[in-house]
Amino acid sequence: MRQYRLLAGFVIIFLFIYCRQQPAGKKEAPAQTSAVVQHQDTARSLKVDSPADLRGFRSCFYKRLFKSGTIAVDVKRIKIDDSYYDSCIVNVRIVDDASKKSKQIISFTTRLLTEDNFTKPGAARSYITGKNVRSEVVDNEYGDIVVADFNFDAKEDIALLSDIGGNAGPYYNFYIQGEDGEYHIDQYLTDSMMLFPSHFDKTKKTLTTLGHAGVAYVGENIYKLDMIRNKWLHLSYRIIRD
Repeated sequence: MRQYRLLAGFVIIFLFIYCRQQPAGKKEAPAQTSAVVQHQDTARSLKVDSPADLRGFRSCFYKRLFKSGTIAVDVKRIKIDDSYYDSCIVNVRIVDDASKKSKQIISFTTRLLTEDNFTKPGAARSYITGKNVRSEVVDNEYGDIVVADFNFDAKEDIALLSDIGGNAGPYYNFYIQGEDGEYHIDQYLTDSMMLFPSHFDKTKKTLTTLGHAGVAYVGENIYKLDMIRNKWLHLSYRIIRD
């Protein structure tokens, strides 16, 4: 019995000395909140405040997507780690047509874009002005930029391509226009819906997405906006034949 007591005493002394020698743990930094939140595993939020910051970027201008205003997109390909994928910094400027000044800048990084993304003014559509709405949709790709009313409040919202995606189609960041006229990311639509909706139901306040689920089937998801709580709900999922 005495031997066990001595052994326990040595263990306690060892643990005490060991803990005293270890460096103090780092405190977690408080989470930062921002109106510009990245899609999935994108790493940072960047903002362009002057033309000098645009060195190394390629720019493309999109007109007639809004009733009034122009969208300018500046893209720069970067390497942020040792992974297979390159990333892109994407700066989206909402430009006032009269003053030619940026009213807002939305900035995010992407995981995978092609060289053609955000380089063609015609690769965009607007369900507000009607621009390119009759253009063919191939593999769920509605364009690099799509302007529509996602939350049924009669305002101009924006979907921005964030990843070329997989079999189901590309992924989008969804930005909702607030009462102040500023665009704020809808985290649910961006992280959960991800695909651009193939059907809007203004009466039922639902968005429907379709995406390949295997070789011969398509997965249908329906999302409903609770207008009272201003919260999205996932109503249903079903498999249908392609």
